[in-house]
Amino acid sequence: NWARPVTGTGGMFRTGGAGTVNITGVSTFGAEVRILEGGTTVFGATTTINNGGFRVTGLGARTVVNWISPVNILNNGGIRLLGTGDNVIDGAILNINSASSVTGVVDILGGDMQLGGAGTIGAVSAINISSGGLTTPGTAPVGFKIFNSPNVGTAVTNVADRVGNSTVINLNSGRFALASSGSVSSAETVGVLNLMG
Repeated sequence: NWARPVTGTGGMFRTGGAGTVNITGVSTFGAEVRILEGGTTVFGATTTINNGGFRVTGLGARTVVNWISPVNILNNGGIRLLGTGDNVIDGAILNINSASSVTGVVDILGGDMQLGGAGTIGAVSAINISSGGLTTPGTAPVGFKIFNSPNVGTAVTNVADRVGNSTVINLNSGRFALASSGSVSSAETVGVLNLMG
């Protein structure tokens, strides 16, 4: 676990390993945050990235990142997931379960991104989704998924505006899905949907 706050002009880099790293200190990074090739990384405290964006790579190992506290990406840094089209054996997986804010472009290149819980990303300029080959076994192909479930107590998990209403979606053999559990009625407004291939 990493409980100390981090503030500065540098970024963060994690590579390799099969274990879990829990980041529980409120942090501000001045440069790119990179999570590469293996393990699970949990952002459990508010994190701000001023420049460079957020990158997850899982080409040789399953790399999972969970945002359970807000992550704010400023100055058009965006998000980039680079995976193999798998999310079981290897691949790049980002689960956003907190109200976050991202500026710039989201590039999902064979990776898997899910907005659930209270997860939002705000008005990114575009979401580009390419499958990477869709090698995922079973019924859970990679891509971009919005998942709503019934609100429980004070926990709001049926969110109607997880993505900006004018965000362009570019699909290139990828998947854009809206799903819900139980009898939840779900809706999401996005911008133009372009089918690229």
